[in-house]
Amino acid sequence: MARNYKRPDVPQLLSIGELFSRDTTLTIPKWQREYSWDADEEVRQLLEDLQEFIASSSHNYVLGSIITFSLPDGSHAVVDGQQRTVTLYTLLIAARDQLEYRLTTEFGSVANASEGFKALHLTVDSITRKVSMDVDAKISFPIFMEYGGGNQLLAALAIKAPKPIGTLTVSQTNIWNAYEKSRDFLDKNFATAAQVGEYIRGIIQGTFIVETNVGDQRQALDIFFKMNVRGRA
Repeated sequence: MARNYKRPDVPQLLSIGELFSRDTTLTIPKWQREYSWDADEEVRQLLEDLQEFIASSSHNYVLGSIITFSLPDGSHAVVDGQQRTVTLYTLLIAARDQLEYRLTTEFGSVANASEGFKALHLTVDSITRKVSMDVDAKISFPIFMEYGGGNQLLAALAIKAPKPIGTLTVSQTNIWNAYEKSRDFLDKNFATAAQVGEYIRGIIQGTFIVETNVGDQRQALDIFFKMNVRGRA
């Protein structure tokens, strides 16, 4: 009997705004390595790359790809792309907070700002955290980290709660450093709310990532290893 073949899943091009505002959560599995991007190296480079893109005449910036597979609860487990996605999410939280600071400085409060600024603030705030419309008003987040206490710190940053007390894990330390680096970078390089707003729009509307979502972990790992073997047997 002839074997049936199936076309692989088609990669999806998503803006960063679409990636984080959709109903699908990105789950970072517990078997992943720690979040390890250094604030003064990889995080700084990403911040500068985005700044260069936004200052240019380019219409879009494609920031590589991620590989995921679907979980029974509907979320997408990240096999490749944890560092970029966690950093981008942390950066958006920092950008939201910096926009609030600039709007408060210039207008006295976010509520006193122009409608355009208020709409942008609402957009980025709704990306960093989603509040359900039911009576419980539950809050959910676009990324869920299963290890290293990363989820606890991301959630605290998203809802503007104090960072966890006590010794931080490796992932928590690097996430916190990425947040502070992002706030410091935005504060030093963008002196007005309008400049911060343009940076945010460049990220959520003009920056894209390619997601290849497949049916199971085995296939996702197979794709990951084949993409990274670099021609070796």
